[in-house]
Amino acid sequence: MLLDRSVAVGLYDHVISACGMAGFSPSVIHSPDLMATVLTMVAAEQGVSVIPEGVKHLRRRQVAYVPISPSLDPIPFVMCWRTKSDSPPRDAFLQLVREDPLLFQMI
Repeated sequence: MLLDRSVAVGLYDHVISACGMAGFSPSVIHSPDLMATVLTMVAAEQGVSVIPEGVKHLRRRQVAYVPISPSLDPIPFVMCWRTKSDSPPRDAFLQLVREDPLLFQMI
């Protein structure tokens, strides 16, 4: 089970690619459009899933979280914003990204 590709193209493709590199093709029978639904279905013994680590805080009971080893390559993120508007929160976040190159890499 994976979060629906239309909701998270990068995550879906990343997991499918990692499975292929490991030598198998997963059988994705369910593709809910909400991560909470993925976890609820796992808790209801409807399948297993690969999820981002930060999602494990959505549901702690009835679900076991096991790190994948070796870990998958990180999913690349980019920042985007409307070009012709002022945004103090955006500017503050951009400053944080630029100041901490170990956490964030800007191209």
